[in-house]
Amino acid sequence: MGVEKKVLSIRLDEKMIRDLRVCAEKENRNLSNLIETILKDYLKKQK
Repeated sequence: MGVEKKVLSIRLDEKMIRDLRVCAEKENRNLSNLIETILKDYLKKQK
């Protein structure tokens, strides 16, 4: 089936959250999906 995902609680600046929500909306994503995509891209670049 699908990949099991864990819940992670993080603290972000309110302005950053607002800005990320705007970006997510532009890409027709939810905030969680946008953050996950950003992190996946970052990890790919680190390899």
